[in-house]
Amino acid sequence: MHNFAPLQIALTQIAEVMGTPYEPEPEIKAQPDDGFWAVVSRPNGIPSITVSTGCEAQLRALWKGGLDDGLFRGPDGSAIVDDIDWLTSISMSWLIMHELEHYTLGHFDLGRTQALTEGAVPAQFDLVQRTSSRKPDWWHKLPEQNRLKVQPCLELQADHEAIEYLLDAYSPDHWDELRVRAACISAVMVLIERQDLASGTHHTTHPLAATRIYQLLGHLSEMWSIPARMLAAERGETVRAEDLPSEEEKAAFRTQVVIPTFLDAVTLARVADVPTIRNDLGDPTPFFEDIGIARRGDVARFPDLQTNGAREWARLVATNVKILPLLSITSP
Repeated sequence: MHNFAPLQIALTQIAEVMGTPYEPEPEIKAQPDDGFWAVVSRPNGIPSITVSTGCEAQLRALWKGGLDDGLFRGPDGSAIVDDIDWLTSISMSWLIMHELEHYTLGHFDLGRTQALTEGAVPAQFDLVQRTSSRKPDWWHKLPEQNRLKVQPCLELQADHEAIEYLLDAYSPDHWDELRVRAACISAVMVLIERQDLASGTHHTTHPLAATRIYQLLGHLSEMWSIPARMLAAERGETVRAEDLPSEEEKAAFRTQVVIPTFLDAVTLARVADVPTIRNDLGDPTPFFEDIGIARRGDVARFPDLQTNGAREWARLVATNVKILPLLSITSP
């Protein structure tokens, strides 16, 4: 299925951001099943993704419900976007980018894993052996309490890269689309958690949806600073104040994009009937206070984090720091 539209959207977006085509060209196929799940493997060294047909169907239903509920209405009540086909395709493309990043980041080699899954894959569709019984040397050197944190860390790593691809570069001219693209990511996270809850999947291999949304909003909330930081890195110097947006622009970005994106995620969770996400996200004020703590790298204040998503993110940070150096060794 090389002409699968969300795959082409994903590959085009990656090529645009990276300036080079994604290689090797991945394979993708749809498996008839009502559930929400995806599997990525690499037979013959080529990334191969299987997605359930339920992914597209559930996303389409969620977007219809969200738009019917008034999602993406501007201040005058008019719709910012009302194209369910486009919203579904963008959400699907982000799911595919996430799966591809497991391959790109070297997660298969890192864990000697045959396949990585997103969502609760039914036994009859568990198409490949997922893990090797022989663990790599670094696994045995990890303290036992950190081992259960490895897979959630890999999921957040794949999320992070796919988020950067889909949201792309900051521009003051495309705030509405940035908000909508961020919501397309949240929609996938919401439906994964709903599937896991419906399947009775024990929460060990994947982070909470609220943790994933916390990371998403953390990236989104500081996107205005990325162009200036990139310029500073090219010059080999610290960020210049004149390269940053004005205080007025930053405040407007928060009001028009960042906070609405949080509320969009809450709406999607409510429409999808996943109240656990709303509870784990908490209210906007403590949620964004927690993001501020993370953005400052204020480890001493991690015990003060107030929301469940932020707390889980903080629990995973130390393990993630141990994993990251291994990726440069194992990546293809």
